[in-house]
Amino acid sequence: NAAFRSAYCPWASGQIDGWMEEAGLERWLQADGNEAMQQYRARSLQQRAAFRDLTRAARTELTAVYASALSDADKRVRKTEILAAMRAGYERAKAGEPGLAGYDRWFAGFAGGGPNNASLASTALYSAQVPAFRALLAEEGGDLPRFYERVRMLAAMSKSERTAALAALAP
Repeated sequence: NAAFRSAYCPWASGQIDGWMEEAGLERWLQADGNEAMQQYRARSLQQRAAFRDLTRAARTELTAVYASALSDADKRVRKTEILAAMRAGYERAKAGEPGLAGYDRWFAGFAGGGPNNASLASTALYSAQVPAFRALLAEEGGDLPRFYERVRMLAAMSKSERTAALAALAP
């Protein structure tokens, strides 16, 4: 994984980690045929999606607040409200899906301070391109050498070209 990242796409280390985890596990589960593990994986993906939905909604709201004409003091108040609403949404979701408790540490934040802009940004950076990499592998028929060649081509592009190409791949 580290060799792949450094050779092919150092610009997307977190996204590649997420994608490689998903792709490798999917291949193993398909080959193994263990129905219980496949169900566990499906549940895990649902939990990740719920977490991403919560954090994405908060980031979207915060982006709008930061771009607004509100005073800095009012922006801070809105940020506090948005983060509190995200945590409350998490608690509601966790009540219906106890497996989400795995995200308790993330919601506790550094030194118990809860999530902040940095933790939201890191979550977004880590998972943002995973759907595009998944689509790219599908376009290549699951063939890893062809996928790696496509990633090399992406790596040779400028950042703006690469961003546009990945956006075009994402569902």
